[in-house]
Amino acid sequence: MRPPDDVQFARYLSGERTPHNDAHVRGSLAGISTSTTTQDLTHAVLTGVCFGLPDGFEAIEATGARFGTLYAIDGGVGSRY
Repeated sequence: MRPPDDVQFARYLSGERTPHNDAHVRGSLAGISTSTTTQDLTHAVLTGVCFGLPDGFEAIEATGARFGTLYAIDGGVGSRY
């Protein structure tokens, strides 16, 4: 069995706001093979989305901003996962 990180997901399906601010960047799945499973794809998508949260947080924090409370909004936060 291969490690699940063989499949990777770039989450930019409709552009990106923070931290890259590029409306034209697009998402992708990489590392797919004939042995890729639905679980591999699900893991890659969830991992890609989850790593996007600290990516944006760190970019905003680098400006000197400090947070007392942080809220996540948009479609992904409504997921039961």
